[in-house]
Amino acid sequence: MQKFKVSLLVVVVILVAGLTMGCEYNGFRVPGTQVLTVEVEGEGTVQVDGSEVEDRGTSMHDEFDLVSLDAEPAAGGEFIGWEGDVENHESESTWIIMDEDQQVTATFAD
Repeated sequence: MQKFKVSLLVVVVILVAGLTMGCEYNGFRVPGTQVLTVEVEGEGTVQVDGSEVEDRGTSMHDEFDLVSLDAEPAAGGEFIGWEGDVENHESESTWIIMDEDQQVTATFAD
């Protein structure tokens, strides 16, 4: 019986550690979180809450978090706008509320 309790404790610890360690979406969802997917069209970069993300990058956020989005065109380029449920589609800096999984696209022109 003691061996069973130790084994069960190890499994629980591993599961809890797995739930709390990762921040990028890898197919496993922590309850109460939403996935933000960012796409980039053209030459430029996007930051989510101050961290640069890759094209088609994903990040996990607590439900109803207010997430900041910042777009920066490449040298000589121009920011065209955002697609998705953002607060301001024309501004390089905007935000989105994570009330559900969200997908946004930042579009740049050369």
